Amino acid sequence: MRHRHDCCDETTEDLLACLIARLLCRERRREVVLSRRITFGAFQFSAEGKTAMFIAKDDVVPAPGTYSFKFVDSKGKPAKVDTSAGPPTISAAAPSIVDSIGPVTDNGDGTFSAPFHMLDNIGSSQVTVTADVDLGDGVSSKDFVDVFQVIAGDASVMQGTATLGPPDTPTPTPGP
Repeated sequence: MRHRHDCCDETTEDLLACLIARLLCRERRREVVLSRRITFGAFQFSAEGKTAMFIAKDDVVPAPGTYSFKFVDSKGKPAKVDTSAGPPTISAAAPSIVDSIGPVTDNGDGTFSAPFHMLDNIGSSQVTVTADVDLGDGVSSKDFVDVFQVIAGDASVMQGTATLGPPDTPTPTPGP
């Protein structure tokens, strides 16, 4: 028996192959990416995609900031997420880097924001936004991951150590 793929003109004898083709078909798959802006003092960082990295030097932290984001599809067009059970959730994996984040606020214009606080420890923390990307009755949670990293600031002082060896052995000087 031939099985026809709903998403394209291909057919196959194998039912399992047909089901896999349906799941993997580009036309039917709904890709959602995250577009975000991080405000940190006078500095703003914007990125779009599945992951990004925010890097702060340790001389500008500890400090609070705002993480703003919206969802877009794989073509960069606005994409909605299901907020009927509440806005997306946000969490940080390393409290030694990001000691507080959230809650997420739905700004009502397709954008969301969450306050955060970064510490001055060198290292990185994954920040995960979880959203229901299924606009129907079901729930299809998807995680969007960014990395917040603290690196050492610019060199401002030099530290050095000088070590003396044993004293020179005096050489006798010949007499007159």
